Amino acid sequence: MIPTLALVAATAGPAQGAPPAEATWLRVGAYLPYASQPGLSAVGTRDLHTWTGRNKGVALSVGPRVGVFGRSGNHVSGLAGAEASLRWTRADTGRFFSLDGGLAYVMRAQTTELAVDLGSGEVDRTRELQHHALPTLGLHVGRNKGTVGWFAGSQFGRHLSPQSEDSLWFALEAGVRFGGAR
Repeated sequence: MIPTLALVAATAGPAQGAPPAEATWLRVGAYLPYASQPGLSAVGTRDLHTWTGRNKGVALSVGPRVGVFGRSGNHVSGLAGAEASLRWTRADTGRFFSLDGGLAYVMRAQTTELAVDLGSGEVDRTRELQHHALPTLGLHVGRNKGTVGWFAGSQFGRHLSPQSEDSLWFALEAGVRFGGAR
């Protein structure tokens, strides 16, 4: 019994204080699907539960996500969805790492036909409205300094749509993070 207690005490680390305060955060930044379709995104998260473990504060967060992106002359897309994340933050440096999962609805105005009037040079685009479900997994890193910080991350997922073939999804994002403890 004594060796088991000694092993548990040795692996548990130093005694931990109170869990970190729950917080509300807003992430705003550049959004770059496929590293070639520039846009903007905003994610608001609220910590549902926080706890402390091994010199890091841990938080389970959920919140909405919105974004807009596209490629000139090809398509314009908007997304709205929800995101849940598990975030580890070092109290001494403010650096964090998060693992995120989300589900979004993507609406895309896709150019399907292009007509050029040879006399005037006028271009007429015909667009089709497409709808996609987008489940994603993401990784984010960053640093908080008080109520402002920075973040960078990536998302991986899959476009699911009855209007087009399923395809893989990849996006990069970086920006500013605002908020903090309530």
